[in-house]
This record gives sequence, C-alpha cells and structure tokens, in this order.
Amino acid sequence: MHSRMARVGVLGLVGVIAWHRFIPDAPGQSDTITAIPEVIRRGFASYHSVNVRNAVQNWTRNGVLAGTEGNQAIIKSFERFEKAFGGFRDYEVLGQLALRNAVRVVYLVIEMDGGPVFARFQLFLRKGRWSVIDIQLDEKPEEILPHLILERHHLPVVTPAERVEAPSNSE
Repeated sequence: MHSRMARVGVLGLVGVIAWHRFIPDAPGQSDTITAIPEVIRRGFASYHSVNVRNAVQNWTRNGVLAGTEGNQAIIKSFERFEKAFGGFRDYEVLGQLALRNAVRVVYLVIEMDGGPVFARFQLFLRKGRWSVIDIQLDEKPEEILPHLILERHHLPVVTPAERVEAPSNSE
C-alpha cells in the first residue's frame, strides 16, 4: 500500500515539475521557443516538398523508431488523416514541454486542406541530435493537448464526465 502511494506521490511531483517547465510559444514568435528542434522543421519541410513517408523518416532518423513497425504505424496514421482531411498545408507549434534536458514533448496543430489535426511529438536527444520517438495524432484537441495549452488559447476544457453525446437519429 505504501509503495503504491509513494509511486502516485512521485508521479504527481513529476507532473508538477513538468508543468512548471512548460515552454509556451508566444504568438508570432514561433522561432523564439528555446528553439524548435530542427528535426521538426526538417520533417515538415520534407512533408511539404516530398510526402509524409519522407517526413516520418526524417523525424525518426537516428532514433528507436527508424525502420520499425512503429515508424510504419505513424505513416499509416498520417495517411488516414490525409484521406479524411486532404493534403498538408502548414503547421504551428503550440508549445513544448521539457521533461528533462534530453526529453521534450512538442504540441502542434497541423493544417490540412479540410481541417486541423492535433499532434504530440515526443523527442529524445541522442548523441547531440533530437529524434522523434513517438507521434500521436487526433482531430480532437482535448485528446492531444494538455489543459495548459487549451487554456492559453482560451478554449473551454471539458472533462470526460462533462461530455454530452449527441442524440442519435435512430429514434
């Protein structure tokens, strides 16, 4: 019992420390965040000029996902959103969370022709270079973005208990 409480306490403390290290992106100053890792920029440049497969290869190069099934799963996830929302137009970094000197989480909105896709990129600094070790995508911002970003952009935060399902048309 005590070890479980200790784990919960440690996780809570880590969460508080992590939130204090959140680095919000100032509007119009996306280049001033203690530098957006070049791997993010390079990947989106290749997404724009080549395709998503090339972008994912750039993001995951030198990391644990390079050439793995996880890499292919990320590509398929992007392709699913391309099919639903159309082609890639642009992206914006909404903020970054520095968990440690070598671990960073980057929150973005990816603009597609038909609407936004929200993304969370987890990065690891290995041999002096950032590599993406995980990418999560969703059309719902609340599934990707932490409350801090949602509140910063003055978006209402709805907890799962407050969600109201739309009435079905089958009645």
